[in-house]
Amino acid sequence: MSRSTGVHTRIGAMFPGLSRVQETVSLSKEAKARLKWVDYYLGHEKNASLTCRHFGIARSCFYKWLNRFNSLGLSGLETVSTKPKNTRCSLVPSEVVSLVKALRKPTQSIQSTNYRQS
Repeated sequence: MSRSTGVHTRIGAMFPGLSRVQETVSLSKEAKARLKWVDYYLGHEKNASLTCRHFGIARSCFYKWLNRFNSLGLSGLETVSTKPKNTRCSLVPSEVVSLVKALRKPTQSIQSTNYRQS
């Protein structure tokens, strides 16, 4: 006989029919977990401390996702790429880069001279 501790989270505590919405909308595994956070938060008198303790997350993390959920809805719970949209191109020609690399590369005679002086 297994014993469980804690409170069971029931999807749809504050929003009736939310469990059906969750099934019809394709959410990633992470987004479903964040939806459980929001549902637990709304079902427990909007107690952020209790929600964060229950799920073991930081308040800053929870508030970030709650704000995104409030502004964007369910799509706000999806992970967004942090990859930059634009990257700078090098203005230095490749010939100059290869020349600088060749000049920086020490020759064998200079290396052996340095070891002899030590």
